[in-house]
Amino acid sequence: MGFPFQIIEHVIEGQHIREYPRATATPDFPLKLCIKQYQPLNNLDPQPGDVTIVAVHGTGYPKELYEPLWEDLLAYTAQNGVRICGIWIADVTNQGASGILNEEHLGNDLFIEPHITEDSGGQDVVLMLRKSSLKRDIWPSRAEAIDKARGLFKTWDVRVFQRWTEFGYRDLPTAIYPGSPTLAKDAPPPVTLATTKYQETMMYNRMNVQRHIQLGLSDRDAHLGDEESSPPHDALEVPDMLGPLAPGQQCYRPESILAAKLVPHIRPSVLYISGSRSPLCRAGTHGQLARKTGTGFGGSGGMPYKRVRHVVVEHASHSVPQEQVDATASAVGSWMQEEVQRWRENQARIASGWEGRPLREKSMFPPEWLEIMDNLPTMVIKSKI
Repeated sequence: MGFPFQIIEHVIEGQHIREYPRATATPDFPLKLCIKQYQPLNNLDPQPGDVTIVAVHGTGYPKELYEPLWEDLLAYTAQNGVRICGIWIADVTNQGASGILNEEHLGNDLFIEPHITEDSGGQDVVLMLRKSSLKRDIWPSRAEAIDKARGLFKTWDVRVFQRWTEFGYRDLPTAIYPGSPTLAKDAPPPVTLATTKYQETMMYNRMNVQRHIQLGLSDRDAHLGDEESSPPHDALEVPDMLGPLAPGQQCYRPESILAAKLVPHIRPSVLYISGSRSPLCRAGTHGQLARKTGTGFGGSGGMPYKRVRHVVVEHASHSVPQEQVDATASAVGSWMQEEVQRWRENQARIASGWEGRPLREKSMFPPEWLEIMDNLPTMVIKSKI
């Protein structure tokens, strides 16, 4: 059976906001996004109410690694009455096909929207950063690179690994390796990673060499285990340091910390999928995060209202969608089925008493409003400010 999607490729301009001054080589170059649109062959005429999926890839992973997941998810949803209109995923501007297209315009100070990550902080992050910085990234041929990768990605689904062999590497020369090697006749070209190790690693941390502290924190509260005075706040270079500094810490990334603080206020439904071998899952951090999600001001209500779910996939670690494709598709598909039904019920609830009402009445006070206004003189309003 062939791949069940029609693939349509797009190239568009990314957002112009840079956040950090050296995010790009020049301040005003419009970076490009390489996007793939997957339209199901069994739904070439989508209808209102069909589901559109907008996906985001993991750092260092080409967007194509998720194609086996889309394949299994389509099969699951088709059996359960959920029609997928299309799936859209882009390589972020400094990675994969987008990174190749933008390679002559990339900087070394990247901005990331607040997001939840696997990073557990402390020594684990230090080791990960060092490992990413020093890893090998040039091979004499694609065949040798693939052979070396088999052991590294041995837990991956074979379909995912096949995509890695196609999209995880690129031929030399490149912008950072410009020299053209002298090749023997008919010899294959040497290759490097499609996403450079530099751009991948810089997604994990940001420099704070002078140890600036979070704005508003005292020196005592901002330093863990050491006594020192902090430099003045620098709104240009380090505007968003968040959390206390560990002894010797000279780097940070605020986005995942901010996201963790904001999860109580998430209103859409959320599905968390963890690998049972993930250190944060074993430590209970993922479960704690799931229990907090949606429970604050403006939130969905969270788990008590069946708006948040946490699924743990056995025998999987950090890269669940690459390791356990079928289990991931099953968890997502089941959740989608329930959410589509919830959406239909909500649409019916919104339409009840509204559809068919004259346009003039839709823009006027409802009857309940007038009743409440009539009772205003008897209401006692207590301020808690």
